[in-house]
Amino acid sequence: MAVLHQLMQSDERAWRDCVSFLLEGDVALLVDDGVGLLARPEVIQQLRAKVVPEGLAALRADVLARGLGDACEKHGVQLLDDEGWVEWVLAHERSLSWK
Repeated sequence: MAVLHQLMQSDERAWRDCVSFLLEGDVALLVDDGVGLLARPEVIQQLRAKVVPEGLAALRADVLARGLGDACEKHGVQLLDDEGWVEWVLAHERSLSWK
């Protein structure tokens, strides 16, 4: 059963813990300060290596508020609006938030 991992911080501990718990079929969503990870290609690469294709996304409002739209496009991270976020939550039986 796939899990939705919501990264809400961009600090070292949060993303390393998240990556260590990602399993095949899981997806990851960058939310709040977690979108700051878009400025760290090495972290995005590690996340992408663990999630399903199209399984890495960021919340559009948070990305735009921090001026990281170009980084999102560069790394091929899809943008979700609030409705898309709700759809991802409902599509996964479990979710974990990383702070």
